[in-house]
Amino acid sequence: IADIQSAEIKKAFKKRAFFLIATTATILFIVFVKLFSLQVIQHKNFSTESQKNLIALITLTPNRGLIYDSNGTLLAKNVPSFSLSLVPYKVKNISKTIESLKKLIPINPREVKLFERSLHQHRNFDLIPIKNNLTEEQADLFYVNRYQFPGVTIETELKRQYPFSNSLS
Repeated sequence: IADIQSAEIKKAFKKRAFFLIATTATILFIVFVKLFSLQVIQHKNFSTESQKNLIALITLTPNRGLIYDSNGTLLAKNVPSFSLSLVPYKVKNISKTIESLKKLIPINPREVKLFERSLHQHRNFDLIPIKNNLTEEQADLFYVNRYQFPGVTIETELKRQYPFSNSLS
């Protein structure tokens, strides 16, 4: 009787051990298949996504104060200035994007040449200006159509303006 019970216990142990080993092997197989899928099959997709996670340093210039003379006359003030800029790695076809932008905002050939020269001097994730000193109407027109232009943005900065620049030194 002891040999029969011992044989049954060994048989039950072997069944449980086989089940545990089979379950572990199945789970490891699933994990390796998923890893292979992520690293080899979907590599291009995740590589593209990782390029969007670049860190870019943006320098912020402080606002400059207004300057008045002793009589309270404004001598220097700040006015907003808008620049249309592009991030090259976010744009699939730069020349096509510029041609589409020309339909919204007048961009002359000189500005395009300056942009192309800047394109070779900057990194792929830098904001490169296409057109400076946009009017508020041009900036508004771009913002309305911004969804059509991924990677293109408007930068706003304050520029110094001197109302009496001709009569003061």
